[in-house]
Amino acid sequence: MELWAAMLALFVFVFLKAFQQRNVAFDHYWPVLPISICMAACEFYVIAYVVSEGYDLVKVLAIGSAGGTGTLIAMLLHKRIFSRGQGFQVKDAEDQGAQGSVSDTNLGTASTSPKGRRS
Repeated sequence: MELWAAMLALFVFVFLKAFQQRNVAFDHYWPVLPISICMAACEFYVIAYVVSEGYDLVKVLAIGSAGGTGTLIAMLLHKRIFSRGQGFQVKDAEDQGAQGSVSDTNLGTASTSPKGRRS
């Protein structure tokens, strides 16, 4: 087995793992089982590679970099697939702040709703 094949296997494994995590977080049920089966296949391949080829720092860095890249791409692709027609959007910290986080609200001031009740 070659290092490139192990890198590809871990890239796919971590991609699937990150994609699966977002499926769980956002209640997307249909892809869970097929992704789990693919994850198992990739994980077994990487374990077999390490058992047959051994462990060293170069392999850890190469395979780890492939895994990190898989995570980033999975996050972006999941957002694109499940954005429900909103298109591909990557929000930075400024965009998230514009949506109104708890830290942006004035928690010390009582406000009233349109019907006059306190909220």
